[in-house]
Amino acid sequence: MAFTTTQELANATLGMHPAIQPGVLTGLQGDFSICQFWGEQPVPMVQKQPVTSALPTLILSGKYDPITPVSNAKLLLPTLSHAYLFQFPAIGHGVFNTHPCPDSIVSAFLQRPMAKPDDSCIANMTEPDFQ
Repeated sequence: MAFTTTQELANATLGMHPAIQPGVLTGLQGDFSICQFWGEQPVPMVQKQPVTSALPTLILSGKYDPITPVSNAKLLLPTLSHAYLFQFPAIGHGVFNTHPCPDSIVSAFLQRPMAKPDDSCIANMTEPDFQ
């Protein structure tokens, strides 16, 4: 929070679904206030730089994730040379243990981290039935 402003927090929530935007913004502003109260100082700028790595990395993103959207996940790819990114159509935040498909991808990655897991099961996932 020491690297942002209340205006930047408000701007960050503008693209969110209107039903959740006020709650997320309130939570962010609360976190910001706590950090201000405690006088947290910014970490060194080097800690804000993207990690560069060739280690196998599995990135899972839910289409409906308001906290870490797929656009954030895509920012990781340029500096992680051996990363696999999968987006799941019917899931929000926290992909693992929500559906057999992402679980099978995690399992395959853990068994063979140097090989891209088979993601064909994603095509069979259905969107949630919002009523």
